[in-house]
Amino acid sequence: MKRSIKTGLLLVSVMQANAALQTRLPDNFYILDKTGQSNLLDTSTPPRAFFIVVGNSPTAPFSDPNSYQKLTGLISPEDATLPAGFVPRLPASGNTINLYFNWEDQVGFKNIRDYGKIFAQGIHTLVTAYAVPCIIVSFNRGGLLVNYASQQWTTPSLDGEPLPTLIQIGTPIPTPVKNHADLMPNPKGIGTLFFFYSKQPFVIEQPTLHPEYQATYTNIPELSVYNILVLLNNKQPLQNSLPSQLLAQNLISCCNTARTNYTINRNLFLNLSTLKPETNGAVGIAAPSSGKKTDQGAQELVVSNGIIKNLTESLGRDLALTISQGEYLRNSHRA
Repeated sequence: MKRSIKTGLLLVSVMQANAALQTRLPDNFYILDKTGQSNLLDTSTPPRAFFIVVGNSPTAPFSDPNSYQKLTGLISPEDATLPAGFVPRLPASGNTINLYFNWEDQVGFKNIRDYGKIFAQGIHTLVTAYAVPCIIVSFNRGGLLVNYASQQWTTPSLDGEPLPTLIQIGTPIPTPVKNHADLMPNPKGIGTLFFFYSKQPFVIEQPTLHPEYQATYTNIPELSVYNILVLLNNKQPLQNSLPSQLLAQNLISCCNTARTNYTINRNLFLNLSTLKPETNGAVGIAAPSSGKKTDQGAQELVVSNGIIKNLTESLGRDLALTISQGEYLRNSHRA
């Protein structure tokens, strides 16, 4: 009897100890796993980094299984392996915590701004509490939510604290930009932005309720950005085809390749192929930097020219870094 009581007390103690290691995440942040229903963070091992996914579904993933399945179909926890040195001050040990932000994308910008405030508060809480890097991946208009949040979030005044790294896929840039300044990325709140795009037109519902969209940001001083044009089977995909599992599976390695190989030249392209998967992830220069020529810039061009030559031979024709006016007009009509 005494032994049973002692065992029961020991189990209670272990449960209490385990409960003390569970910390509630900020509002609307949940663990990206098979269920997507947990907002409790296991802090028994200090986090190495936070990998946060912001989707673009019209229904909230937490309450809609189909929306959550779509989100995890784009990017899964297995895709979030961070190589050493990928972002500044990335700890050598610890767990990368994969999260998603629960929101719903509705026509117009009100929901983007409302949820953007919540997202900004959550980023501030995570960075303040754990002082580790945040990598934020957003799809389509989810990028506008993150941009809005970047105008508001603050990071602790720790010497050398890394700012969040953003990865945006197919974010539509509303124009004229001066009328949507709060939906643009804030250079003071961002470490590096990896921006994946296509020159194809945007396909949107209820177009009369949207402004005109452009494919890339105009020059934003002091913003460290890699513009990466996506080629799928040597064609530029439609904007709504950019969020894909094929891109997500190559996302981190591609960003790391761009960051490692190119410092001066940052207008790049990414090759993806369902027909020749051995060529996936090749990153080259789409447009050489027009700034002052340097030895480093010249070396980057040599690397890129070798990549382009190999791809051209493998694919059997030149790279489709531009699209014809006729192709654009056909797709605009389809939109």
